[in-house]
Amino acid sequence: MTESISIELARRDSMWNRLVSENDPNNVEPGILRGLRFFSGQAGIYRDATTTQSYTEDNAGIAVSILHTGRHYPDEVSENEIIYHYPVTKRHSSFDKNEIQSAKNASIFNLPIFVISEVGKMRKVQLGKVVSWDDLAQNFLIELNPLDFSTQPNELDHLDDIPFKPTVPRAPSRTVTVSNRAGQPRFKFNVVKRYGPCCAVCAMQALPLLQAAHIIPKKSNGSDDPRNGLVLCGNHHLAYDSGLFSFDPDTLKIHVSTKTTMQSIQITRQDLSHLQKLPHDKALKWHWKQWQAAQKELE
Repeated sequence: MTESISIELARRDSMWNRLVSENDPNNVEPGILRGLRFFSGQAGIYRDATTTQSYTEDNAGIAVSILHTGRHYPDEVSENEIIYHYPVTKRHSSFDKNEIQSAKNASIFNLPIFVISEVGKMRKVQLGKVVSWDDLAQNFLIELNPLDFSTQPNELDHLDDIPFKPTVPRAPSRTVTVSNRAGQPRFKFNVVKRYGPCCAVCAMQALPLLQAAHIIPKKSNGSDDPRNGLVLCGNHHLAYDSGLFSFDPDTLKIHVSTKTTMQSIQITRQDLSHLQKLPHDKALKWHWKQWQAAQKELE
């Protein structure tokens, strides 16, 4: 198996080297990519089954490329990473299942994939690394142009054993948008994977409407540690950032501002005890203290 993976790695290196030596990977014709076997047809995940299927015992093969159309929600792509959704097509279920497993195999065997984006009628190709996946939310986290493909433990596996940093120094100020803010897709992926794809304070489970909220906000140097996050729907994320509710760190009970009621902002949960994992106590205490002080000023 190791020899086969080494051969496949060499093949991908050769494909990439030929592409960059003969073409501009930021502006290449689709026909050239098909000729070099970067992809074929319209598959979102291309696994080149005739070449890679024999490399894995599950016969799913190893993903060679993904096609990213650029039609994802704004907070799911940045310059450094992308949240890529599992394919859901009308083909026989085995096709989607094998493509999904092939992308997982690329991570398992530490092989690079090619991330192909549409630029009008042309294509842009970048190297990618499948960092992790979430079967419940049905998506992958893919790092773009990674510096290292060596094996790394899933950052969520033993997260609660790692010291928690509630705040981190802010990067030098520069103009950014949500769509290219570094680390935003990774933060959302990790928060949704930790807590599950459902708003923490209501029953909203439609993934496109769910967001990753910082408990200690970024403007206060809140870290991107998922323990400093919660899954909230868009409405409740806005309500939370507006100071309309907070969480008692001792009881996990949800408290709303004197300016509103649970019913008026449609909070249907009483506390956070239903979550599969909890935010860090330090994050909850920070926000609770700040929120209580703000409430006293309203009295």
